[in-house]
Amino acid sequence: MENKYKAMAKEYFAQRNLKYNDLDDNLMSLAFTMDNIKDLHIFVVFEGEEDSRPFFLSRGIVSFPEEKTLNALLLVNKLNNQFRWTKFYLDDDGDITIRMDAIVSDESAGEEIWELIIRMSRIIDEAYPEMMKTRFA
Repeated sequence: MENKYKAMAKEYFAQRNLKYNDLDDNLMSLAFTMDNIKDLHIFVVFEGEEDSRPFFLSRGIVSFPEEKTLNALLLVNKLNNQFRWTKFYLDDDGDITIRMDAIVSDESAGEEIWELIIRMSRIIDEAYPEMMKTRFA
């Protein structure tokens, strides 16, 4: 059964002609072209029960080779201090992944989910030049 918050998001997106990919009962994705990053994908994950609240995820923004792991870890620590709404981390493949957790209300979940997606995309776009600078330094 589809998550109720996902259904609210889909209704909100449909009313505003916002494009998204409906991947399964617990997952949707949206693609953006931003100022600094041209191919940004944000996933909205509705995990667990049908009334569980979503979290937001963007993976593989920048990949770091093993020899730059220390630089990447220092960078994600800096970004975590700079941007309070998101959590940056380095996954086992050396990719920077960004996650945002949220509590949305039953009354305005669709709008809140959209606002959180926009907030996350802007944060990623702002952080992207520093990620690239660190990767290629």
